[in-house]
Parts: sequence; C-alpha cells; structure tokens
Amino acid sequence: MEIWMRPLADGSKAVALFNRHAQPMDMHVDLRQLGFKSKVKMHDVWAGNDIEVANGSIKRTFRARRRLAACEITDLSNSVRA
Repeated sequence: MEIWMRPLADGSKAVALFNRHAQPMDMHVDLRQLGFKSKVKMHDVWAGNDIEVANGSIKRTFRARRRLAACEITDLSNSVRA
C-alpha cells in the first residue's frame, strides 16, 4: 500500500491511498500515525462522498492495482468554530 500526503492552503491535507499489489488487500489506516488527531472529517474528492472514520482510523478493502481514495482530511480538533 502507498500513502501520499501533502498540505493544502486551507490547513487540511490531501491524502491518496493506493494498492499496487496484484491481489485485493484488507487495510487498516490509522490516521493518527499520519499526524491527525482522532476527530477528523475525511472526504473522497474523486467519489464525491465522505468516508467513515472510526476512532481515528479507516478500514477498507483495496481492490487490486487501484486507488482507494483521493481524500481531503480536515482535523476537526484544531478547527475554530464561530
């Protein structure tokens, strides 16, 4: 599995998840290991939907040789609400 990440201008981060193996893989991604707090919003910008984040992590099956998601992740624990 590959994880690519870069910061965005608004403080969120762009994250892309890939499975480059020839077989499907069940994967667990702990977003805290990527520097996020446990309370985040994860949105797949390619599919146009939100991804469920439970306890700071996601669990998904990656199809063979496919990207799982290209996501925008916002750390809600650092957000300031007006």
